[in-house]
Amino acid sequence: MLRARLNSVIADGKSFDTFSKIVRIVSKICRKMCVIRLTANEFSFVNARNAREGFSLDLRIDQKELFTSYSLESDSQTVDAIFFEIQTDDLVYSTSMQDTLVEIKLLGKDLIPHLVVELKTRGLIHEIPVNLIQKHNWQDYDPPIVGIPSVGFFLPPLKVFYKIFSSIKNIGSKSITFKANNNGELWLNGVMDQARMEIFVRDLVNVAIPGGNSQEMYGADEFFEVQLDLRVLYSFLSHLHVLFSKLLLKIVHGRTAIFSAKERDCQFHFYVNGLFEA
Repeated sequence: MLRARLNSVIADGKSFDTFSKIVRIVSKICRKMCVIRLTANEFSFVNARNAREGFSLDLRIDQKELFTSYSLESDSQTVDAIFFEIQTDDLVYSTSMQDTLVEIKLLGKDLIPHLVVELKTRGLIHEIPVNLIQKHNWQDYDPPIVGIPSVGFFLPPLKVFYKIFSSIKNIGSKSITFKANNNGELWLNGVMDQARMEIFVRDLVNVAIPGGNSQEMYGADEFFEVQLDLRVLYSFLSHLHVLFSKLLLKIVHGRTAIFSAKERDCQFHFYVNGLFEA
């Protein structure tokens, strides 16, 4: 039985275009299914259970910035959120046409929960069946615990970085290694059977890591690295520039890369497991 309902409205074309772009970004990362997490303040997307594909996405929309009205109603004081799984192709299709007045609702229809996307100006209604996730399973969609990063820094502007990244992909490398220090220096390495590419970037802006002490222990020139699946990153990076201009990368040495970005209306964290543990 559906214990919570969403009633929301996006009342301008620019905001709905932003929402549509977010949906397309999510669809490139979570190709078949994604999970939507609704709370009083956020409309969020997360990927499949327990990051079984080697990565974890947590993308949050601030409802006050994007929605004209937004209410999450519950018939129980114990329910302060709702999680449901939805096919990404259906969600992309329902948001693929532009409109200036859109209602997005979660409601029950014939005892089956549906996400309803109504494009009011066009007179189109999309009803997408969803799978509700029980509260005792919500913790499976929390951000992973990966340890304290050793280094954090802003990558070059996304369009520039994507060109650098593509040059490594084009030599046929299946993986990419990020090797960075707390002195604003970064090496990007790609390897295949008969070729190797190394790209050096300097003067990057480092960020302080709360709880981290790698700079005190090792010095600013000490490098920390992680090797990642290039195919996972390609799907991720190829669509980000439509919404984000700056990308923050934190490296948990030998284990995990955490990509983050924040704009006024949304923010995300993308966790990617390293191919080999150091």
